[in-house]
Amino acid sequence: LRAICGGGRYDRLLTLYGSPKEIPCVGFGFGDCVLMELLKEKGVMPDFAAKVDFVVAAYNLDMMGQAMSVARKLRLAGKTVDIYTDAAKKVGKAFNYADRVGAVKIAFVAPDEWSKGLVRIKDLRNFGPSDPDEAKQRDVPLDDLANVDAYFGLAGASAAAAAPTPGAPK
Repeated sequence: LRAICGGGRYDRLLTLYGSPKEIPCVGFGFGDCVLMELLKEKGVMPDFAAKVDFVVAAYNLDMMGQAMSVARKLRLAGKTVDIYTDAAKKVGKAFNYADRVGAVKIAFVAPDEWSKGLVRIKDLRNFGPSDPDEAKQRDVPLDDLANVDAYFGLAGASAAAAAPTPGAPK
């Protein structure tokens, strides 16, 4: 294997890029690939499983700004968020993406729900204790996204947030 780190003086380097005179320089490089191979060889390579709390998917490109607003609100609430950048009219592609990045929930930003001040959140990993379909999906008010976990009966649920959203599918 090569060295993990290396460096030296590069006084003439800037003349290659147009400097009229030599300028004293130093630099170093870090061999991340070498380090990774050493960790594997020693059996101490950490397992960094892909996982995010939410993938936010816009119904169409016109809803992308609103989707970014939802992502911001979720991040401000301390959630890890990824944005599916293609239009999600074909929800299967959004679900596949969410599964690849290890998302726990997916937030769909669509015109009908948005006009009612709601975002449809679908739990991809955790389901209700008695009825598997009960906790899969909720329409969450935009102004209460900080309490999104409460809508799924998770820790820290407030009484208001735990109540069913009017018009939300079961």
